[in-house]
Amino acid sequence: MLVNKSLSWVCDMPQYIVGKSTDQLAEEYQFKKEDIIKLASNENPYGCSEIVKDFFRKGLTSIHRYPDPDCSDLKKKLSSLNGIDPDQIFVGNGSNEVLDYIAKGFISSGRSAVFSEYCFAVYPIIVQAAGGESLVASSDKLYGHSLENFLKKIKSTTSLIFIANPNNPTGSFLSNSEIELFLKEVDPNTVVVLDEAYHEYCLGQKNTVELLKTFKNLLITRSFSKAFGLAGLRVGYAIGSRSLIEYLNRLRQPFNVNLMAQQAACLALEDLAFVENSVEKNEICKNFLEEKFKKLKIFSLPSKGNFLLVKVNNFGSSENNKHVSGKDVYRSLLRFGIITRPVENYGLNEWLRVSIGNMAENKRFLTAVTETYFK
Repeated sequence: MLVNKSLSWVCDMPQYIVGKSTDQLAEEYQFKKEDIIKLASNENPYGCSEIVKDFFRKGLTSIHRYPDPDCSDLKKKLSSLNGIDPDQIFVGNGSNEVLDYIAKGFISSGRSAVFSEYCFAVYPIIVQAAGGESLVASSDKLYGHSLENFLKKIKSTTSLIFIANPNNPTGSFLSNSEIELFLKEVDPNTVVVLDEAYHEYCLGQKNTVELLKTFKNLLITRSFSKAFGLAGLRVGYAIGSRSLIEYLNRLRQPFNVNLMAQQAACLALEDLAFVENSVEKNEICKNFLEEKFKKLKIFSLPSKGNFLLVKVNNFGSSENNKHVSGKDVYRSLLRFGIITRPVENYGLNEWLRVSIGNMAENKRFLTAVTETYFK
């Protein structure tokens, strides 16, 4: 392998572990792809808006042209929705790319970033890739963010802080007042990233964009991959002060968001009723799952997202099943054509993250779990 010795540290970097695809499972177990249920990646089980689907049915007439390099139409719609100026918005090829640009812009050798013990797996990867040091804050009793521990971890070298809210993979949530109090304690020269990939699922919560009026070191990242149902197109964005956004745009590659993604995201914003309906269905299905879990004496963490983190160490009634791991349950569910997400890469060996599907998918998941472990 031809690797420059000075860059050999890349080989030691952790890799982001993606879930098993429906294609892989279909080939391994001889399932029809349409019979497979994917509850692994927190996608919207109801698809995307009919307006977006109609757009793709009609087809593209300008695919031979480069996309708008500034995503001008999308920025206008996002600015109107959030009551901000278009030059306060940075658009990327999914929120992962946005987070990566943020790390590249504010982390380098000798600098550090703070994030939680149980957080989005991308954070340590992008920090290490930028040459920085990861400072890991211990979680609270329910595996969520302890902002007090965040403050204890901050050093003079800290230039970036990541807070996922709701948090992935735990589903824990911080209120606006908690975040505001935290921001008051942070050096204004340290950038705080509020990762809100699951923002739309936080019913009844105030828009954190209001905090930007006071805190110029705040960046809010959001995604079209979850509630909007555009995961396959890759569109995400950051909202922040003009100076931070202008700085990030200096790093951005030209034409980083493709034509289809831009147009689909614009159309998706014209059908917020679809998003609201998806979120309402998610709440109904989440309550259904939590109620069934209680009857089976299965513990899951409270979640503000479209997923539940489920403890599986008590699955099964025999002595041999007392130490069942998330990976064990994940493998057993594959035989039923159900893909979930083990979270041992987070150090949560006795847990399994389960995306909330539609009602039929949730019932099939429960049937598989019951037949395997609770008979």
